[in-house]
Amino acid sequence: MARPLLVFEDLDKTNYKKLFRLFGIDWYMTSIGWLCLPIFYAVGVLIAYFYHTGEPIGALLFNGLIYGLLLILLNTFHTIGHIFSGRITRAPMTSAIVTATRQLNWYNEDPNAVGKGVHIMRSLGGPLMNIATGLAAYGIDRVIPNMALSFFASTSILIGVGALLPIPTVDGWVIWGEITGRRKR
Repeated sequence: MARPLLVFEDLDKTNYKKLFRLFGIDWYMTSIGWLCLPIFYAVGVLIAYFYHTGEPIGALLFNGLIYGLLLILLNTFHTIGHIFSGRITRAPMTSAIVTATRQLNWYNEDPNAVGKGVHIMRSLGGPLMNIATGLAAYGIDRVIPNMALSFFASTSILIGVGALLPIPTVDGWVIWGEITGRRKR
């Protein structure tokens, strides 16, 4: 299997631990998937540093925790979007896998047994979920302005739009590959 973008584990050789079942899908974690917590926290602290320059270190560390958790939440909403789009197409995900850097969707069926439209619809689920949650957060932010909510809204939309780009192993790669007929299954 090709290594997905930003995934450092060898998915064919790693061990998996079942975390829970959500929306009828088993969620697993790779053997180093727990590293997503300190990694997202570190990224959150960097974001807090840029959003809250000049604040005391304690405030930066706390805000970093908030931003890190929001990044994990954005990733989770993306995966849930794929779960729902898989159900709509009647070709559901088999499981979700938490790695040290992102969550992945797992489908057990032969990719050639699933039609072009199914691949496109399933791939649209995550980006559309991010865009929808981002727009909803913007609406709430207009009523209750909040820096973290504004970050959540803009980052969610950015992730949704970014996932539509034709980058290998990202949703847009599948979508545009299926549309143009250049995707090898």
